[in-house]
Amino acid sequence: MIRAFFFIASLAFAIPACSENYGRDSRLVGSWRYVENPESTTEITFRKDGTFFSKVIKDGETYVEVDGKWLTRDKYLYYLYTEVSPPRVPSGTRDRDTILEIAKDYFVLITASHHTKKYVKY
Repeated sequence: MIRAFFFIASLAFAIPACSENYGRDSRLVGSWRYVENPESTTEITFRKDGTFFSKVIKDGETYVEVDGKWLTRDKYLYYLYTEVSPPRVPSGTRDRDTILEIAKDYFVLITASHHTKKYVKY
């Protein structure tokens, strides 16, 4: 458990800050949905200004909502969580996913927790 905590904490220092030195892949701008199963859905909207809004819906109820900033560099998608409600993770948390594919109507990524997810435009 302690080893896992230190690994996760070290990731926060390895992920770069969301700054103008990085880009934003315009193909991601828009609203996307990932359906894990009929009871769990994630929706995310990437805005041109580098902000995003995301929510996870479980059993028909909003489980968590996140506002933040996003950017891309190479094959990575970086997030900075600026507001989380309820606070399931602290504001200021940074995250990084690996982009596998971006198409007109979907994108596929591998999350930091090694899950492959396909988001569909809606």
